[in-house]
Amino acid sequence: MITTAKISITRICNPSKQEFLNLWKQGQAFIINGVANQWDAYKNWSNSYLTNVCGDNLVPVETYNPTFFQNYNFAFGDYYNHPKQMKFKDYIDIVNSN
Repeated sequence: MITTAKISITRICNPSKQEFLNLWKQGQAFIINGVANQWDAYKNWSNSYLTNVCGDNLVPVETYNPTFFQNYNFAFGDYYNHPKQMKFKDYIDIVNSN
C-alpha cells in the first residue's frame, strides 16, 4: 500500500526578529520572503562592484568540454578541462560575454 503525506510549510514575509525566533524554536521548516532585498549584499554585490573590490584576486575555474552532454564519461573523469586560475575580473568578463 502506498501512502502519501500532505505537508504544509509556513511562509512568512519580512518577519521581525521575534517572529523568526518563535518559528525557529518550533523546529519546523519555514520559508522566508522579502528579506534578502534589504541586505547590503543584495544591493551592492553587482559584477562591477565585485570587480572593483576583488577583480585582481585569483579564483579557480573549471570548464567543461563543449561536447560534455553528448560524450560524458564519468568513470574516466574526462568530462572537464583541468582547473586553472584566473583573475576574478577576467572570469566576470567571460561570464558577461556569454
